[in-house]
Amino acid sequence: MIASLHGEVVAKSLTGGVIECGGVGYEFLATAATLAELPLGEDGRVLTTMVIGEKVVTLYGFAHDSERTMFSQLQDVQGLGPKLALACLNTYSPSEIAVAVANDDKKTLQAIPGVGARMAAKMTAVLDGKLDEFIDSTATTSSAAEPVTGGSETVVAALVQLGFDEDSANHAAAWAEESNPGGDTGTNLRHALQYLGKKK
Repeated sequence: MIASLHGEVVAKSLTGGVIECGGVGYEFLATAATLAELPLGEDGRVLTTMVIGEKVVTLYGFAHDSERTMFSQLQDVQGLGPKLALACLNTYSPSEIAVAVANDDKKTLQAIPGVGARMAAKMTAVLDGKLDEFIDSTATTSSAAEPVTGGSETVVAALVQLGFDEDSANHAAAWAEESNPGGDTGTNLRHALQYLGKKK
């Protein structure tokens, strides 16, 4: 079992990367936020989970242990596989997912690509009471945790790290900040990536 990768980040895309360890390149899938923390051409480290399928073995990479643990917990829901679990973490932080489940907030969960009304209902039913450790101390049972505002400069830097040119990154970051005033860096980064995806 491969629990982590530490080495030179030799390749990155919008959905994954390659880290070279001991002369071997290991490909992994990851969220945009995790990939933004890995500087191309420099040393990087990700925590990993190995998923063994019928025809392929896939590594999923995470910047933080809370994300890796949430990734595993989400798959306790029948029909919610690793790709959808990663989509959940690409849309919300572990804390935001936990608060949505605690509040039985199916509407918030349905904003995740691939999660419909039925899956959202299953998530709140199966995971209720199991995700409390992920809820920030500032969160309450009636509302999601107040996000820490992230500046557009951080979002621009993350987008450039992902391979976008600075002009496009600036436009996307400005759009994300305008459409989501007071949003945290992770949320604004996701919005910026959605904007850039629509522009293709």
